[in-house]
Amino acid sequence: SSDLFHGAPPVLIQASASEPLHHDAELITARLRTFGTAVTLQTWPHAIHVFQALAPFLPEAGQAIAQIGHFVRTAICFSATPPVSQVRHEH
Repeated sequence: SSDLFHGAPPVLIQASASEPLHHDAELITARLRTFGTAVTLQTWPHAIHVFQALAPFLPEAGQAIAQIGHFVRTAICFSATPPVSQVRHEH
């Protein structure tokens, strides 16, 4: 149901272009966008499934982890700022 995704937070999906689940990542990205969810799909060529776990050994895995951190920090900072209509001013 569309209610499931109403008000969903931003989503980051990282997938390898060569893994079998890449097509699923594209499908869920498209589906989330139909509900107005802000979604970023990052495709990493020549990576293996769950390549981020190899960050100590693969430069691209370390880059992916850094991008996850940036995404989370940006999402938290954006959502932590209430809309102007919700800001209370004490006198």
